[in-house]
Amino acid sequence: MQKADAALAKVIEANNGAQDAYLYKAKINQYIGSDVSYAEMAKNYDEYIRIVTAAGAAETSKPAVKKNLIEAYSNAGAYYAVTNKPKAKEYFNKALELDPNDTYAKAELKKLQ
Repeated sequence: MQKADAALAKVIEANNGAQDAYLYKAKINQYIGSDVSYAEMAKNYDEYIRIVTAAGAAETSKPAVKKNLIEAYSNAGAYYAVTNKPKAKEYFNKALELDPNDTYAKAELKKLQ
């Protein structure tokens, strides 16, 4: 996992707009599962969200991108639920904007109330 993380860091260094590199780097760090890697996961999901949403509705309306955005909002939201509750609420609400039936985001928002 460390080698994959390092390889994706090189991709990002070469092209900091490579949205999928951020997405997969976040997934790898989630899998690593340490406190440091969870922070790195959230940081990479934040960058994925930033890049994709900056591209506009043409990008965010693509089914695969929409699915990945929901994942990014939900997983980063879970991290922020511990470290930054207002940001967690924001992310879970954004996940629900994309999928109003997302039971995970609904349950997590309820916990944060």
